[in-house]
Amino acid sequence: MIPDLLFNLNVIGNIKSQDKLILNSGILYIDPFTYTRAIRRKLFGQNRNNIIAFISTIISYTLLYCKSITDNIISHNDSVICFDLIQPNLRNDLIVLYESLNHVVKGLGRLKNSYINDKSITDSIDKISLQISNYLIECNLIGVHNYLFSKERNFRATEQSIII
Repeated sequence: MIPDLLFNLNVIGNIKSQDKLILNSGILYIDPFTYTRAIRRKLFGQNRNNIIAFISTIISYTLLYCKSITDNIISHNDSVICFDLIQPNLRNDLIVLYESLNHVVKGLGRLKNSYINDKSITDSIDKISLQISNYLIECNLIGVHNYLFSKERNFRATEQSIII
């Protein structure tokens, strides 16, 4: 998995309300609200259209990689799909990206609030969020959420037995 991709996904997921993003050498950074933010963004050539286009590209690459993993897990009879059929290293990548994409949807919602008066940008953010949400539903159908839930439940049970 590409570290920059995961870093950018985490940045998007960590956006707070009224934050904006800046792009520097292919890496996204959070630009918190300050009174000089507009001037700084103008001086460095940062604009919302370029940022949204970059986010769209990041999400497209992420979904392409995730789909390359999940598309290979249909069983021989082409009717049974099982998360357990994924190789362990690819399964781990998919889990990390699944969790990151869940956070990205929330972060995009907060970013959308920063651009609430720009219908073009909010529509673009909605489109990106919908792509992610549709893929997360596909992941749930193959058992990713159930796998994470059972893993968390097993971890809590182990944690409680250690305390006792």
